[in-house]
Amino acid sequence: MEHGNFLLPKGLVGEKCMSETYIAGKKCASILDTGSQVTTIPQSFYEHNLSHLTIHPLSDLLEVKAANGQCVPYLGYIEVEVTFPESFFGAQIELSTLALVVPDTCSGSQSVILIGTNTLDHAYEELSKVQPNNPNKSLPYGLKSVLNVLAGRAKQKDNSRIGLVHLPRTGPKTIPAGQSCVLEASTRVFSRANDKWVLMEPSSTSVLPGGLLVTSCLLALPENPYSKLPVVLKNETDHDILLPSNVVVAELHSLRQVFQTNPAAIKTPNESVSCYGLNLDFGDSPLPTEWKDRISQKLNDMQEVFSQYSLDFGRTDKVTHHIKLSDETPFTHRARPIHPQDLEAVRKHLQELLEAGIIRESESSFSSPIVVVKKKTGDVRLCIDYRKLNLQTIKDAYALPNLEETLSALAGSKWFSVLDLKSGYYQIEVAESDKHKTAFVCPLGFWEFNRMPQGITNAPSTFQRLMEKCMSDLHLKEVLVFLDDLIIFSDTLEEHESRLLRVLDRLKEYGLKLSQEKCKFFQTSVRYLGHIISQHGIETDPEKIQSLRTWPTPKTLKRVAYFLRVRRILSKIYPEFLKDCETFERFNSWLSTIEQEKFSQKESRLSQSKRAIWKSLVWRLPGSF
Repeated sequence: MEHGNFLLPKGLVGEKCMSETYIAGKKCASILDTGSQVTTIPQSFYEHNLSHLTIHPLSDLLEVKAANGQCVPYLGYIEVEVTFPESFFGAQIELSTLALVVPDTCSGSQSVILIGTNTLDHAYEELSKVQPNNPNKSLPYGLKSVLNVLAGRAKQKDNSRIGLVHLPRTGPKTIPAGQSCVLEASTRVFSRANDKWVLMEPSSTSVLPGGLLVTSCLLALPENPYSKLPVVLKNETDHDILLPSNVVVAELHSLRQVFQTNPAAIKTPNESVSCYGLNLDFGDSPLPTEWKDRISQKLNDMQEVFSQYSLDFGRTDKVTHHIKLSDETPFTHRARPIHPQDLEAVRKHLQELLEAGIIRESESSFSSPIVVVKKKTGDVRLCIDYRKLNLQTIKDAYALPNLEETLSALAGSKWFSVLDLKSGYYQIEVAESDKHKTAFVCPLGFWEFNRMPQGITNAPSTFQRLMEKCMSDLHLKEVLVFLDDLIIFSDTLEEHESRLLRVLDRLKEYGLKLSQEKCKFFQTSVRYLGHIISQHGIETDPEKIQSLRTWPTPKTLKRVAYFLRVRRILSKIYPEFLKDCETFERFNSWLSTIEQEKFSQKESRLSQSKRAIWKSLVWRLPGSF
């Protein structure tokens, strides 16, 4: 090639990667650019051939830069059909793609269509379906290079990419300017890796708006190919970004090698330590900093014991729940109506349970109705009315432990950690032969439980049996177990560390998972089953006796009778209270004739008793004096 009196060196300029393509049926020459992530169509070509297609605005959310770093303006994007002739791929490939409409260049030369990897990768995937091992060998060298690059990209994806992460179909999501948001996204795992862990990274095929970053992280590989995962999105721009529903935001990749590092622990004002994605709550623990760092690293080596997202439940195969009936006669109930305002919330909750494998569609001859209960947060809790099933169920004789006797094992302890299982019942399988008995009906469908539901007879016994079997020789010696609540106790820090790790090992062995948000580690005072436990003894949790503190003095026969019904319970935690109740029993017989000043004396006596309960109530444990 000559330019004036100069001769360009051979090999400095390669052949053009031009290919004959059809855009919406219009024949044209296109540049195949494996270095571009987008496909662009000149405005002049659009106006002459594609004006019937609607240009969708992007509100400047996508920033396109050329190789020289300069921004490329665009009018919006269109959805258009692209056809690659048989002469290129060896087979005719037709596909739909998204393309940006860009202004024509000002150089006077004819603008050409540029086809980027958002279209080329898709085309190669389609080619691999019809001709997996027969690339077109009669192509010019430049086009062969394009095919080789696409083959390499596809192979790399096949080797590592095992799934996609996309936003749910519930509607667009807004990421506020300058903020980070954690969104619940849906996954589609299309191949299973041998590793238990996967790497979530920004999508290489989906172009997100400029300034929107997806945080890469290490996650446990979901059991269900269609699961929920948390995704952290950071908007670094000065304007809100709107993401459409179902957009792909990240990919899941299998891991080949993982190199351990020792990142510094990140401390927040409430002394939570976030490392490798876990949020470990040390609260106001006086634990030294070096201890917190070491414990955090050890706990993060056992991430599989902690639930990573809302639908990340454990699953044990050590115990199965059976439903034995004294009467095998099936029964049915009509679906109870759901308030229109709750329909969408119930539909969403059912879909989540289905995706998590907690329920499945049913064809059972049994059916129980549902009851929708509103939580304080405004979310719905789905309760099943299993009263009919429970009447026909043979009761399990396995009893729950006596709480007062169990708590006596804490005597002499100074350090405590409380653990709470993530939706504990949902971590136990129902026997396959009994799943149809758990069927429930609602206006949105007919379902049955794969995992143990709440509200059925014998569920507490099955769960307590599992936990005592899991902890085995550790129970009552190093840890107390009452259903899904565990408390680890010890006299020294060293002893507490070893006990905590042993308990976590047992949970891991049994396939159980903890709720990160409800676990507290290395505390000198903890809340456990409605009590505050410390080295000084056991106190009633003030929050639990708030109703007593604000209980108005009964002034009618009806209110006095109600008050006397609970006197026996109160007398267990404050024996003197029983004497005061006896005064009210005598008072009950002549309330109608008592003088007002005598009633005032009784009212004062009750107020004194209530104050004594919340100010001085401490159970002294043996060895704690």
